[in-house]
Amino acid sequence: MSRWYLAFKWFKEQFCDVEGLAADALEISVYDFLTSMATKSNEGANGLFFLPYFAGAVTPNQDPNARGAYLGMTVGHTKADFIRATMEGVCFDLRDMLDAMVAGGAPPFEKVHLTGGIFRSELWCQIMCDILNRDCEVVAEEEATALGCAMNAAVGAGIYKDYKEAEAHMVKIRKVYHPREDKIERYEEAFRAWQQIFTSLATGAFDKVVAFQDKYR
Repeated sequence: MSRWYLAFKWFKEQFCDVEGLAADALEISVYDFLTSMATKSNEGANGLFFLPYFAGAVTPNQDPNARGAYLGMTVGHTKADFIRATMEGVCFDLRDMLDAMVAGGAPPFEKVHLTGGIFRSELWCQIMCDILNRDCEVVAEEEATALGCAMNAAVGAGIYKDYKEAEAHMVKIRKVYHPREDKIERYEEAFRAWQQIFTSLATGAFDKVVAFQDKYR
């Protein structure tokens, strides 16, 4: 299970019993219900930020003591803001990772393939697209691991000469999302703030939190 899905699942299980009942009554997924609530917030979740680190941070921050956090809470924030902040926090985390890959020498890229259950949601896809500031293509096949194995087998068996040819024949795109020009600057500011929040907490606060948890668990 990806840590991004885990964050949203954790929020649902801890805080959304009422929303679960409402979703059942409407005969829809509780995740669809929550993402519909998130549309009542705005880009940047009204200044509420979420760090999706339940068991440490990996690329690019590599901090085993990093822990999850919401920062920026005021009495004006609503559950819709918390849902959207959770969604945006996991997208910021992926943006941080992809930026680090390019900075480390990976080839620049203009588009991203999205796959998996959470990307059935149009809101998830558009938030990811706006935060990455790149076109995002939703792959029709949700089981990315199985698709990758099949592509490996096809190339290995000589059915296709390379992965580019295998992709052209085997990867079907369900929908393409484009960054919205009027959202890019706002999300760029939010992303830089999110990075600074992590950096500030990583200078000692995370270590103290983990020391306390270990001592009194």
